[in-house]
Amino acid sequence: MVSSIFSGKELLDNTQKFAPEFYQTLLSTGLTRSQENRQCFLDGTYLQELQKYDFYTLIPSFQKPILLITGDKDTSSLPKNNQKFYEHITAQKILCILSDCTHIYDQPHNLEDLDCKISDFVANLA
Repeated sequence: MVSSIFSGKELLDNTQKFAPEFYQTLLSTGLTRSQENRQCFLDGTYLQELQKYDFYTLIPSFQKPILLITGDKDTSSLPKNNQKFYEHITAQKILCILSDCTHIYDQPHNLEDLDCKISDFVANLA
């Protein structure tokens, strides 16, 4: 799971904390902007449904090995949220927090680190 969002509440809390202007615009107008600078509207129904999203409820069903990867500078999938999720998993698990890495893995070394972590994980499954 790479830069995973584990609950809608956590995502909205993180957005409010780390991107307060974006959060207020989202709540008041539903307007967001993509990286391509295109406009996108999210209505109130989306935000209500997002609050119901809770991946923590699925943890008891995990039986296969799980790899969690996030960046130390990720403000959407916080390292502390990944740690919390990781601690609840009883299946075989690995948590990797990549250095100098945001949510979108925007530095070349981030993608190399990501590739290495996934390759190592898969190689050790055999």
